[in-house]
Amino acid sequence: MKTQSKLDPRRNKKVEEIVNRLAKVKYIPLVHEADLLELEKVFKSIPEMEYPINSGAELIEKLGGSGKLYTIAEVTVDPVRMIKYMPAYYFPVASAENLIEKLVELIRANRKKVDIPAELMNLRHQTGNLKFPIKSADELYAQLQDKGQYKFQGRAVDAKMMIGRIPERMFPFKSQTDFEHKIIYTMINKPLIVKD
Repeated sequence: MKTQSKLDPRRNKKVEEIVNRLAKVKYIPLVHEADLLELEKVFKSIPEMEYPINSGAELIEKLGGSGKLYTIAEVTVDPVRMIKYMPAYYFPVASAENLIEKLVELIRANRKKVDIPAELMNLRHQTGNLKFPIKSADELYAQLQDKGQYKFQGRAVDAKMMIGRIPERMFPFKSQTDFEHKIIYTMINKPLIVKD
């Protein structure tokens, strides 16, 4: 029987499912589920492409040329603007797997860094004594709605907005520890492409 490293994100069946929705690939790229969920928004909106892609200019043309706009997560996006963040050394892009890995690297590099100890302390201070299990966003809202404003990743937000940023797949929260792990995971993997 073939063994895999515990560090290999491809061990997660959800990773394989998401990759297969994104593109036809020979190998599952070395990327994690949260990054793929962000990338899936992009791949749903752009056309299938042939590889290799030798330059940024070629990628722009394969995406429909200058002036072509895409709607990604309800945000209008200009491919030229997206591609300008891709360093020249990212090219050529040899395959769909290679494009996925390179775009995930860009997502990670551009995602706001999280001060985990400070955010965890802030989370504990603000949420107080939650009663677990919490099975849904509605149940969490029922416990947090009375406080008014919360500071969440440096911004003042109300409970509804804060809870709206928690992906549905994170529920239920079985305990305080489970809640904290999932919320920190959500902060670290905050989407880049969102409609305000």
